[in-house]
Amino acid sequence: MVTRTAGKGETHVVDGNRAASMAVRLCRPDIVSVFPITPQTPMIEDLCRYAAEGTMDADVIAPADRIRQVIRADGAVRRRLAPVSGNHVDQAA
Repeated sequence: MVTRTAGKGETHVVDGNRAASMAVRLCRPDIVSVFPITPQTPMIEDLCRYAAEGTMDADVIAPADRIRQVIRADGAVRRRLAPVSGNHVDQAA
């Protein structure tokens, strides 16, 4: 990251992966499901670092394949919705 002082504040010049990981952190997610593919590896490394440092309070999950990723993310969402949705959500999922 390149930082420049410009008038009123600072300007940060970052690449696309860093910008995306910073945007994810600003969204304050509960769960981040990642699948390591070479072009996005730096973004995943940033997200894991944010979680480890405590600057992002989210569980980062990285299943072995895409099908497991979808299943785990769906299950995590259902568990998060179950307490606030009463009996309308299938709590066995």
